[in-house]
Amino acid sequence: MSKDLILDRVSKHFGSLWAVHEVSLEVREGEFVCFLGPSGCGKTTLLRMVAGFETPSAGRILHDGRVINDLIPQKRNFGFVFQSYALFPNMTVFDNVAFGLRARRIARARIAPRVDELLDLVGLRHYRERYPAQLSGGEQQRIALARALATNPSVLLLDEPLSALDAKIRVYLRSEIKRLQRELGITMIYVTHDQEEALSLADRIVVMERGRVQQMGSAAEIYRRPRSSFVADFVGTSNFLDCRRDRAEGLVAFGDRLLRVAQPLPADGEQVSLAIRPEAVELLETPSELGGREPRNVLEGEVETVTLLGAVVRLAVLVGRELMLVDLTQREFDRRPARPGDRVALYLPPEGFMVYPGGRG
Repeated sequence: MSKDLILDRVSKHFGSLWAVHEVSLEVREGEFVCFLGPSGCGKTTLLRMVAGFETPSAGRILHDGRVINDLIPQKRNFGFVFQSYALFPNMTVFDNVAFGLRARRIARARIAPRVDELLDLVGLRHYRERYPAQLSGGEQQRIALARALATNPSVLLLDEPLSALDAKIRVYLRSEIKRLQRELGITMIYVTHDQEEALSLADRIVVMERGRVQQMGSAAEIYRRPRSSFVADFVGTSNFLDCRRDRAEGLVAFGDRLLRVAQPLPADGEQVSLAIRPEAVELLETPSELGGREPRNVLEGEVETVTLLGAVVRLAVLVGRELMLVDLTQREFDRRPARPGDRVALYLPPEGFMVYPGGRG
């Protein structure tokens, strides 16, 4: 039988506050799913209900074909990795990893080989006799991973496990977690507020806001086709333009300009919100440098700031009263350098717009 994890209209309220509202989701066996959203969106509460630390107010959680709502955490065979590592400070690395095996009364002769196997998996076998205080934060988190995997859990749950680490270690451990998941074929559910983590790790992302799921999909689907202005704003960076529908098909009014939009406009309402990613905006040499582009979609503005973001250079350009972000590769910027105060022409391709009903929200 498949060991899929199914959430069926799961809700949780604390008094009058609904922390999670009717979330339905099927996590397939061996899948890596990220719950992504801002603080207070309900993602950790949802994870804690899956783990058994919280009981749903409504709905069902099923695993391996049976309802587990009332099953205590120890009976669910789920591993849990906390943000704070939660290692036992008075135990060695070996004893921390062996703890769950001993609690399950695994034969002593089987424990040492299993612990060494897991320490090899996370690359820390040579630290087996050290104590947590003798390890870096990244090493402690790798030991916490090994401990969570020791009992061969069917699902591994991770609650913002990298948020306390510095950026370079986070990037390294992201790749390690993904490698472990692929090697072991284990189902993982990972909670994070960091969009970069979710985009780089997940087979599927569940974007949450105010206790509700706003969108589910692959990283590419979430980034390229966000279904709401919230998702477009939270996942990645977007420029938003509040516009009005024009009588002509495919046109919207932005201030005193008409812009052409490739996507169909919403069926109802006069107000529409356009979103466009900074990397989709083009920097032209001159306003007349069209080369087959739509002339309506050329806007002029003044460069406010130039920021180096590693491989990308970001321009903030004031167009009327709107600040537009433009991302250029280093090669593009070297070919067309810009400085604060420069007048520039921007091209907003019709196919680059994402369209949402009403104003931004």
